[in-house]
Amino acid sequence: MLTLYQYGNSVCAQKVRVTLCEKGLAWETRNVDLFRAEQYSPEYLKLNPKGLVPTLVHDGVPIIESTLICEYLEDAFPIPGLAPEDPLERARMRLWSKAVDEGLHEGVTEISFSAMFREAMKSMTEEQRQTRFRNVGDPKRRDRFMSTYALGIDSPYVAWAVAAFEKAFANLEQALEAGSEWILAGGYSLADINLAPCVARLDYLGLLEIWTAGRPATLAWWQRARARSSFKAAISGPLSADEVERMRRSGARVHERVAAIRGECVQMLKAAKPGWRRIIELLRDALGGPDGDVDELRPQQPLGVAPRIAPGVEVAAGGVLDAREHAAEIRVVVVGHVLGDGDVRPAAAGDECARAL
Repeated sequence: MLTLYQYGNSVCAQKVRVTLCEKGLAWETRNVDLFRAEQYSPEYLKLNPKGLVPTLVHDGVPIIESTLICEYLEDAFPIPGLAPEDPLERARMRLWSKAVDEGLHEGVTEISFSAMFREAMKSMTEEQRQTRFRNVGDPKRRDRFMSTYALGIDSPYVAWAVAAFEKAFANLEQALEAGSEWILAGGYSLADINLAPCVARLDYLGLLEIWTAGRPATLAWWQRARARSSFKAAISGPLSADEVERMRRSGARVHERVAAIRGECVQMLKAAKPGWRRIIELLRDALGGPDGDVDELRPQQPLGVAPRIAPGVEVAAGGVLDAREHAAEIRVVVVGHVLGDGDVRPAAAGDECARAL
């Protein structure tokens, strides 16, 4: 027996429901009202100590973390398959899941909160607000929560979110340009499922066109994704007309500012490319040529320090450097700009945006 503890308009619950629908599985739903803090009840915390939704209970055993739940369902119910058999393709699929978990999920949360839920929190008493803040056990999540409440769309976490989506949509367009209908050439997979709810939220907020304009392959992918019966059953179908209208109105209030932030991000990218190429050359030369291994060579330094990472390689004073190589990609944070593989994120050097990389 499968029981899903969920909140209807949670993007994490949505991707689990899509997976369940694609598998043709039956499940029982237990709704957890996030606005009544039911996720922090002693009963629910026994199932999910993090106090997050969703939680899947299979024959009495709880499984937490939505990405892991989806992979569990793939392993436990392998037909129809939603993951490629080839190990390299599976690794590619998991890179997309990782991108969602490490950037887009937080990003869509910050955009949604600043657009939709911040006003509701303003109507709470100070005691109620502080209780909500205290209930967030993870200090980093609490910092984001408090920042987006205090600053709204002008929170630096929202700027980080916008930049995270810019990178993701650029990568998606590139992945689809070869002519594949789905992210992986082998067909529809957990990579598409993990990404779709985040894209759906932007669409419901009326913000998606900010990123899809000029990206025809991405827009065609989205049209195919939302036409699937699983999308209708798991995402669009459960939403009430009031929820849809509330998202539309909320997104309209922040559309102009989000578009402006995205424009600033794109301009920073254009301005930063020459410097990025030179930094990459210096890093590779210092590490023994194009195959040099970079793995967090030096912790980030505070402003005003010129960190020396290898003989003869130095970053100008006032900068922050954090270099890593992963899948032939090097990222460097310099004076609040993230440079590498065409990726620039607006952030003050040394702040949470920079550290989050």
